Amino acid sequence: MNSHGTKSRAGHQIYSSPENTAKVPTYSAPLTGLLSLLPEQWLPYAELIRLDKPAGGIYLYFPSLFSSLLASSCAPIPPSPSKLAWVNLWLFLAAMIYRSLACTWNDILDRDIDRKVTRTRLRPMARGAISVEKAVAFTLLQVASGSVLAYRLKPICFYYTLPFLVILGFYPYGKRITFYPSMILGFGWAWGAVMGFPAVGVDPLSSTTTTQAMSYLYASNIVWCILYDTIYSHQDFEDDKLSGVKSIPIKFEGQTKRLLATLAVLQIALLIPCGRLIDASRWYYVGTCMGGGLTLALMIVAVDLKQPKSCMWWFKWGSLITGWVMSTGFLYEYSQHL
Repeated sequence: MNSHGTKSRAGHQIYSSPENTAKVPTYSAPLTGLLSLLPEQWLPYAELIRLDKPAGGIYLYFPSLFSSLLASSCAPIPPSPSKLAWVNLWLFLAAMIYRSLACTWNDILDRDIDRKVTRTRLRPMARGAISVEKAVAFTLLQVASGSVLAYRLKPICFYYTLPFLVILGFYPYGKRITFYPSMILGFGWAWGAVMGFPAVGVDPLSSTTTTQAMSYLYASNIVWCILYDTIYSHQDFEDDKLSGVKSIPIKFEGQTKRLLATLAVLQIALLIPCGRLIDASRWYYVGTCMGGGLTLALMIVAVDLKQPKSCMWWFKWGSLITGWVMSTGFLYEYSQHL
């Protein structure tokens, strides 16, 4: 190989420029953890879908969990706990598949950009471990798997996934044309706030109250996604500036924490009318609104946006804590309708 590429011990090509070869390690297969247990030929695909990094899939699932609980509270006859648990198992599996699809599609289109970013330059597409043709075929397989899963849950759910797929397809282009790709991602990642309704047999357009409650929940989750994705994006702040990638951290350089605080207030504020529409008890406001707000405040105060490791830790764990805390209020409301 010439100075612009090396070979890993797994035989994958590494793309690197002369000026950064010294500081960026070449790829080597993981020796510990889940990925180390996989056959070598499966490894690039497991890395492509972030098999060992499930946080993104869990965040895609949270809006589905919230909406399935909210819809169950609105239903004339709420589903039993066992049925609701079964529905959420399907929603969780669908979220994991669609998150994998999102990663695959994003990496196909961003492979040239990823080679310029320290954190992403060794991803499978960027380092040439998977051909574009194979990655596209893998993408279609994931689309088919997710569609079958949605149809098996309820046939109507398949049709509700179509807008999500359109948003997902457009997202990678967003960072090329706007400083707000996180907003585009939010419209897709929050789509579970809609999906939970048909999943439990509630038409989200059946009444004005139901539609409005769903809309407030959807909007709140869009804002939440923008918030945690902004923290995540700060990991690549310097590389994004050099490569010309647009992002909220670059647009709001030096003012990001003020923006995060504004987003947190808006996220919780949108949940208040949602609760009023379903005549929620005070425990909804304590768990979902107050609890969610406090965990968001903790994350915003504690994260060090200049330290990539801090950004990743709070993205991974801070948002996870917020999601589970917020779910308590929705769960309590559902329990009161049984």
